[in-house]
Amino acid sequence: MKQLELNFSRDCTPTFKEWLSEVNHEHSKHGEKTYSLKEGKSIYAELVKQDFFNRCSNVWNNRGTSC
Repeated sequence: MKQLELNFSRDCTPTFKEWLSEVNHEHSKHGEKTYSLKEGKSIYAELVKQDFFNRCSNVWNNRGTSC
């Protein structure tokens, strides 16, 4: 019998388009200012640099640790 292969190093980083859409939707829902394309790119790049989507618990990765 073959054993299941578990891949714990799966990259959970959403595409920029997915991330911006979700964040702006949540901001709109709560009456907060949405990000422009330029603002979003800057923030997204910093989150990717910090490995936020894989390291911290968030909607794309609920197995990480909280930050």
